[in-house]
Amino acid sequence: MAVRIFLGARVRRVNDIMVKLASLKEQIERLLDHPYLREHVPAPAVDEDRLLLSLSMMTDAPAGLNEPDRCIIAMMLMQIALDTHDQVTDRGGDLRTRQLVVLAGDLYSGLYYDLLARSGDVALIRLFAEAVREINEQKVRLYEQKVERIETLFAAVGMIESALLAKLAERIGAPQWGNLPAITCFCGACCLSRKRSSALGHRCCLSKWRISPFHGPKG
Repeated sequence: MAVRIFLGARVRRVNDIMVKLASLKEQIERLLDHPYLREHVPAPAVDEDRLLLSLSMMTDAPAGLNEPDRCIIAMMLMQIALDTHDQVTDRGGDLRTRQLVVLAGDLYSGLYYDLLARSGDVALIRLFAEAVREINEQKVRLYEQKVERIETLFAAVGMIESALLAKLAERIGAPQWGNLPAITCFCGACCLSRKRSSALGHRCCLSKWRISPFHGPKG
């Protein structure tokens, strides 16, 4: 009987998380929906794995946030803004489209700052600012081809993909999550990048950063 009660509670907990995930995803998609951008650039996808990690961390957190939903949505918007700006290159393509992608990333960043400011969580604002700085530093290293070892490459990409989640875990006092966000986000990024590369006829599994872990950075 005790086992049945325990399992039932776990199932209800998982169901609650999935319902919350669907609700947050819908809210994010509404924020991302801009009538003009919708006509000219594809809408960014909402990373459900990242959302699930955020919600799971919250359930184990001893130090809760005043407005957890708003903070999670803000974090997701900043990640989407960073990912959107990563799509901009100087390698061909329509200039107007590239400009609109930049503007879209700026819009998502603005939404992030607005939501986070309204949360009033100064500590989280500071931590997320540190995360953005760390992400940009690692991106510079990759773009300048300063990564020579495979371990360093994986660490840099893991940082880029999970720094915001790691700072969220730090804020809510959930160190038990350790490196799981980095590992999960890195694997997710590799899978997505591999799909994109295959569609473009490339063999690079980290084409998002113009890098192949088997052949070193590429210009």
